[in-house]
Amino acid sequence: IPSGWRLEHFIGRTIKVKIIEIDRERRRVLCSNKIALEEDRERRRQETLSKLYEGAIVEGVVRRITDFGAFVDLGGIDGLLHVSEMGWMRVNHPSEVVKEGQRIQVAVIGVDLEGPRISLSLKPLLPDPWRSAEQDYPIGAKVKGVVTRIVPFGVFVRLPTGIEGVIPNNELSTRRNVRAEEIVKIGQEVEAKVYQVNPQQRRILLSMRQVAQEQERLELRRYMQQQTTPQITLGDVFSDLSPQTQQIQEGQKNQS
Repeated sequence: IPSGWRLEHFIGRTIKVKIIEIDRERRRVLCSNKIALEEDRERRRQETLSKLYEGAIVEGVVRRITDFGAFVDLGGIDGLLHVSEMGWMRVNHPSEVVKEGQRIQVAVIGVDLEGPRISLSLKPLLPDPWRSAEQDYPIGAKVKGVVTRIVPFGVFVRLPTGIEGVIPNNELSTRRNVRAEEIVKIGQEVEAKVYQVNPQQRRILLSMRQVAQEQERLELRRYMQQQTTPQITLGDVFSDLSPQTQQIQEGQKNQS
């Protein structure tokens, strides 16, 4: 009986039951709605399992959300939509993408019938930004992005198309032996230069150091241009004389 229900709630309702005992002498039949529902659920579960395979696109209802993902009812059996499979962009919590009770379309990426465990993903249903990464972020291009994570080997930066690039520690600054936390903060927008793109490994390497070096060279060039005094020769002086002045000088020479 569902929680909060009383037997009176079943009066006038049509329900599915399974006969579990017949007593002809007492003219009594013992039935179970619970067993009937469990068997019906198991039948639907087996039917669902028979239709599931890697690559299948199925519909389901989000039944429960946890910190690591969402459980989706596919029809008698739950599949796990892990938070890492909810999009190409980093998702901090599953509730940013799905809600309980929401009907969604997902791709099956793993089936373990012994568990059974069904792994689901939204990524195959979304455009893959890595396919155009080499065109979007050519080597040598300067890009802006937002710092999403600071890890021991460097910094992750979310780029405009949603993918994340990595700035290794030695590419964070022109200074040496500095901690990443001293250079950037999570949520900060930074500018970096692309120096390696590998769509197959889904990796883009960026450098803030190269951007800083280019800026330093530019500022030095401007400073040198401002400080340099042009050399003036006699030729430069006489070349600035007007034609009238030159005619007067020539006339004076002829008179002498």
